[in-house]
Amino acid sequence: MSIRRSILMVLIFLLSLSQGEVMAQSKSIVQESQQPITPESVETFVQTYLEANMSATHAPGVAFVMVYQGQVIYADGFGFADLESQTPMTADTPVRAGSVSKVVTSTAVMQLVER
Repeated sequence: MSIRRSILMVLIFLLSLSQGEVMAQSKSIVQESQQPITPESVETFVQTYLEANMSATHAPGVAFVMVYQGQVIYADGFGFADLESQTPMTADTPVRAGSVSKVVTSTAVMQLVER
């Protein structure tokens, strides 16, 4: 799988999580961009998307990591890990997996099907 396809899959996944106005704004960002996908454009999209989505869903913080072929190509934290102490969220902040395991499992199944 090419890096371009992997990045597009991540962007589509992020868009699929959105609802209402945030989804419309995110789709607009993707549609308006006629430039090739670069690490900088992915970073800009992820930051814009997460900041808008966090505001819309009242999420205090998000850790985001994108991995391609075993290498971290983008990692960042947004918002706060702890609102009371105003501890910033980082890519290294430990968080509970929660329902994320469903996404990881479905991605693994998709990869097996593609083989």
